[in-house]
Amino acid sequence: MAQQTEFDDELELTDYLRILRRRWPWVLMPFVLVLGLATAFTVTQSPSYCSTAQVLIDASPAQAILDGDSNVFVQSRDLANEINIAYSDSVRSQVEAELGLAPNVVVSGASDSDALWFRGCGSTATNAALYSNTWASVYVDTKQEQAAESVGSAVDRFEIRLAELRQRRQEVRAPLDTLEDRLVNATDANRARLQTEFNRLQSDLDQELQLIDAQFQTIASNITLLELNSELARSG
Repeated sequence: MAQQTEFDDELELTDYLRILRRRWPWVLMPFVLVLGLATAFTVTQSPSYCSTAQVLIDASPAQAILDGDSNVFVQSRDLANEINIAYSDSVRSQVEAELGLAPNVVVSGASDSDALWFRGCGSTATNAALYSNTWASVYVDTKQEQAAESVGSAVDRFEIRLAELRQRRQEVRAPLDTLEDRLVNATDANRARLQTEFNRLQSDLDQELQLIDAQFQTIASNITLLELNSELARSG
């Protein structure tokens, strides 16, 4: 008898359907409300487009001269410093001056790619490309100016070193020059003795003079290469 009462108390499927028919507006209302909000949010949102510009970072021959082995420079370069330059106030202000606004651009890099990525987003594909390319271009121009200034400073230091080498060579050769002048005006009786003295002194000073000449030639070649790369840096 108890089992029969428990069975009568249970709701059948038809009971649930009858309740649902009576209260369907309240059941359906949350779904309609969520769908309406999602649709309204989608309609009111402006479309967004993103574009990416890539800038390869590498050591120029001029930079290789200043830093030593260019391969070591590439491997040890900290891309975080390059990103900081790309985000610097000078770069940002120039970008804003060219575009007339502050664009939405994110700069990133990977240590294994030796490149910076400039990702710009805008309301149109054209704007997105303009933002990323402008920021990348201003960064490149800034790096070119810095490279030219760095090369110019290095050339000035090398020129000072060349002047020091010229002075040193003159000081080392001074005794030889004096003997040469004496040989020109020497009598036959003194010529052989002066020539022997000249040859001995020249032999003693030859190694030092060769070292000075080698240093002079190396620095002169580096100056030529630096000046060439300075022009290339300015022209891009």
